[in-house]
Amino acid sequence: MLVPNGLQVGGLTPREVGILRLLAEGMGTPAVAEAMKYSERTIKKDISATLSRLRSWCATGGLHSLDCHRS
Repeated sequence: MLVPNGLQVGGLTPREVGILRLLAEGMGTPAVAEAMKYSERTIKKDISATLSRLRSWCATGGLHSLDCHRS
């Protein structure tokens, strides 16, 4: 049921995955915004919401594949 909701296996949307991928490659928020054709404000909002969800999943044991306790 993930696909009809626009979610991928990890529970993230394709846009969220794209943002995280670009950040992991070392791009800053302005560069990510430019690359994805969104405003910097939108990208910041998406990053905040995505990281908040990941922390929630991590705290409840939902992300077994991640080391949730690393700083």
